[in-house]
Amino acid sequence: MMRQDVVLLDRATDAETGLMEKLEAHRLGRYHSAISLLIFDGAGRQLVQRRAAGKYHGGGLWANACCSHPLPGESVADAAVRRAREELGIAPSLRPAGTIRYRAPVPAAAEPDGRLIEHEHVSLFVGRHDGPVEPHPEESDATEWLERAALLAAIGAGGFVPWFALYMRTLPERPDDWRAEADYGYFDLM
Repeated sequence: MMRQDVVLLDRATDAETGLMEKLEAHRLGRYHSAISLLIFDGAGRQLVQRRAAGKYHGGGLWANACCSHPLPGESVADAAVRRAREELGIAPSLRPAGTIRYRAPVPAAAEPDGRLIEHEHVSLFVGRHDGPVEPHPEESDATEWLERAALLAAIGAGGFVPWFALYMRTLPERPDDWRAEADYGYFDLM
């Protein structure tokens, strides 16, 4: 498997400080850059995916449409477009929807203590897609379109990654109210 690096950031300034191999960054809980896509269809339903069982963390849990990391030297906007295509086989219209920062434990069956630590500065993107979704089997083993009430009930019942539950508790209810310049804060869920 090819080495995958994440872009490390300074927690106080969000300035880039270097690179680290992705799994090691999650083992150590190092603060790094990430992206998350929240995709809606024309009926206002939100796309969720169940992470493939073989994922390095959060396997089998439900999440937002797409979450990943920009490559070194890649803009977060370019990473969002790339990962929508790679993970879901889609090319949604996307716009920046603000940032959120958090630290949270995430289940990781292959790790000795059964968890990894997400410590991320997330650039959020909201988009629209009407049409088929073709998830890559190494990324996702199921997708669903859910109306907000059903989605909130499902999150309340469990089985979702902690970052998506945080997004749904923190972001304004209407995606039209999500703004590129919005900073939704820092949350320590440890």
